[in-house]
Amino acid sequence: MARKKPVPLRARSDALAQRLERESARRKRAERALAQSAARQTATCDILRVISASPTEVQPVFDVIVASAKRLLGGFSATVGTVAADKLHLRAFTPISDAADGLLTTSSPWSFADVPFASQAIRDRVTCVATDTELDSRFKAAVARDVAQ
Repeated sequence: MARKKPVPLRARSDALAQRLERESARRKRAERALAQSAARQTATCDILRVISASPTEVQPVFDVIVASAKRLLGGFSATVGTVAADKLHLRAFTPISDAADGLLTTSSPWSFADVPFASQAIRDRVTCVATDTELDSRFKAAVARDVAQ
């Protein structure tokens, strides 16, 4: 029976260090996923609590949805709208400034041609996120700039 050649200590040490790094990265990903899942469950619980407390009032529900969306997505702001008569109607938003809030509330409802970003969300049935509304081509530059300032 042939004996295995011993692996040098340095090589074993390096291999263990690499394995530890991989396991540490895997653990961090799992912890991040668990935290995100807990945050989603908390948001869902908050929304359901508001629905049960005011079953005939929709505005409190929109308000908690928009606040939860901003928190979950880590955004600067968030809006919630509904579609009626081929227009997008603002239902809730997280405050930015008096000027921006006024612009949002007075410019609603919007035609879909005026809000391609929202049109995409509705068409694809997904949440759309923009990291910078001034640079995102789905936003009208002047309106996005006014709101951002």
